[in-house]
Amino acid sequence: MIKSIGYKSLQVDGVPWDRKSNTIPNSFGCVVDPANGELQTGLYCAGWVKRGPVGIIDATLRDALETFRMIKHHLETDMLKASDITTEDAKALLKQGAPLVETSGWGKIN
Repeated sequence: MIKSIGYKSLQVDGVPWDRKSNTIPNSFGCVVDPANGELQTGLYCAGWVKRGPVGIIDATLRDALETFRMIKHHLETDMLKASDITTEDAKALLKQGAPLVETSGWGKIN
């Protein structure tokens, strides 16, 4: 899951990118490879990195719900490969490149 907070989204290495709109090519939040149009199942985006800097918080929430529904669909139809990555593994990866906001911190933002 890739998210963006701010006006202009920044490209993430290894993730398809639309330089004109500063967004990640996607279909309902699932990243799309622009070279062949195939879904990159397991790689998702939401918010302005998904649709550009438009809308209000309500639109962003609805947008995130759309991405969640795509993830849920992929889970329910066995389109996602099983993973043995733990929560701690994911936290360690996040800490390498960007600040991590825990649940308590998110409550303060929200």
